[in-house]
Formats: sequence, structure tokens, C-alpha cells
Amino acid sequence: MFPRALARALCLLPVVLSIVSVQTAHAATAHGSIPAVQQPATGAGLGSTPVSRLTAPKALAPRPTSAYNSFGLSREVFGFATAGSLSDSTIGYPSWNFNLLGTVAFFAIHVNYNGVLIADSNWNVWDSSVLAGLVSTAHAHGVKVVVTLVPQYSDTVDFCDTLYNGSTTVSQIVNQVGQKGVDGVNIDYEGQLAQCSPSNPGFVAQSDQALLTAFAKNMRAGLDAARAGYYLSIDSYSGSAAGTDGFFNIPDLNQYVDSFFVMAYDMDYANQYYPPLNCSGNQGLKCLSPVS
Repeated sequence: MFPRALARALCLLPVVLSIVSVQTAHAATAHGSIPAVQQPATGAGLGSTPVSRLTAPKALAPRPTSAYNSFGLSREVFGFATAGSLSDSTIGYPSWNFNLLGTVAFFAIHVNYNGVLIADSNWNVWDSSVLAGLVSTAHAHGVKVVVTLVPQYSDTVDFCDTLYNGSTTVSQIVNQVGQKGVDGVNIDYEGQLAQCSPSNPGFVAQSDQALLTAFAKNMRAGLDAARAGYYLSIDSYSGSAAGTDGFFNIPDLNQYVDSFFVMAYDMDYANQYYPPLNCSGNQGLKCLSPVS
């Protein structure tokens, strides 16, 4: 089935990540003709959950040349902050040293099979003064805040449908990015290469790889249409760079994203039966070893 993302926390998560810088091509001539993404005025599709229009935090503080924050951070330090502990005074954002951060990802807003953002407990934090406090504090230090999207699915069909309905997700999250004053989107769609058969006759059968690339393309277009300079990243496996025959087609995605967050779960799984990890003695359970 599909691998699940392991729990991530920024407590403070010491992911000194040499995030892979990529060449971006945001011009319409490079992307081809991309239909404009319609942006709803409110959080459409979120049921009766009201979408409060919080006062937008002040603009991102200017960064020194070639720095990742206002304090001259020379490498990108990209951390995932779980919604449930975001306001905690001991492990949440009030306890962090923002001088050591480049980008913080709010983890996460979940996406339904129909592309609609889910109004769950994470959404309640997203739509609260807690997020506004994080954004204001981060921006005062020249640190970006982005929002991570995670599909909520139980099987391959649900996952494919989430991708097929990506235009709905794009319109809703672009609207939210503007409302909350954050700096972009992080796509955390994790899967394996598969062929998708649409349940909607209006869609065409194609690989989930092609659908993911189209989703990144449309997200780039939607963010650019809303405002120039939004930051788009995508989470990928370390082995994805070995070829274009997997779920992530790195050369194709490279046209639309600003960076790749490289996860190393696949290397952990591949090496768990070999020295020095050698997990054979623990009844097949996965090693407790460093990942990502």
C-alpha cells in the first residue's frame, strides 16, 4: 500500500537540512498555457466551519543577501511543526530559537478524496490566533511559514481521487494562504507508482505520477496568480532521483517547485537488515534508526 509519513515534530526539530535547491521556471512561457485557478472568497467546501479573517501579520522582514533569515542563517533549516503542540510553552513555537530557522511548515492540513480541505482539529489550530502568533513571530525574524498538505486516504482509489480533484485543493489552499498571511505551500503526497482509473467519467485514466506533476503545476500557477514570490516545496524520497519510473518524477516536478524536502525513509527500510543496523533479531520490527 502507500507508506505513511512518520510523525514529525519541531521540538525544536534539528533537521539541519541541506534542502535541495532547484532551478525554478515560473514564467508562463516555460509552463505552457495554464488555466487560471478560481479562488473562492471563503473556505468553500469546509462545511459549516467558519473561516475567520485574521488580521494579516506584518510582511516578512528583509533578509540579508544569501541568508535564510534576518540573522544571516547560511543554510536552509526547514522544520515541520505539528498543529497539536504548536502553542505549547515548552515545545511549541514560543520556546523556539527562530534565529536558527529558515522555514517552518505548519503540519498539516488534511485533504479529502474530493480535494476539499478537511475541517478537523488541525484546521481549528490553523484558523486560530495560535497560527497568527506563529506567523507574526516568524516574520519578525525573517523566517518563512508554509502550510503542509497531506491527503487523508484509506486506499489507492481514495488517493487517486484526491489527485484527480487537485484543482479544488489548489483553489482552497491558495485562498487560505492569502487569508492567513503565510508564505507558501509544502506538498506532502506520498505514494508508489500506480495507474489511476477515475471514478468520474470526466477524468482520463493516467498514472499517479502524472497526476502529482499536474497538481504541482497547477499549485504553482495558482500561487503565482495570487501573488508573485510564494514558496512551493514538495516532499520526496531519496531514491526518487535515481530515475523517472517512480511516483516522483524529479525533472518534471523541478519545473514547478522551489525546493525538494528529501525524506530518507526508503533508505532506512532498505538498510534495516544489514550491518550496522542489522534488525534481524527483533522479529522483523523496523529498526529505531535515524531517518529524514
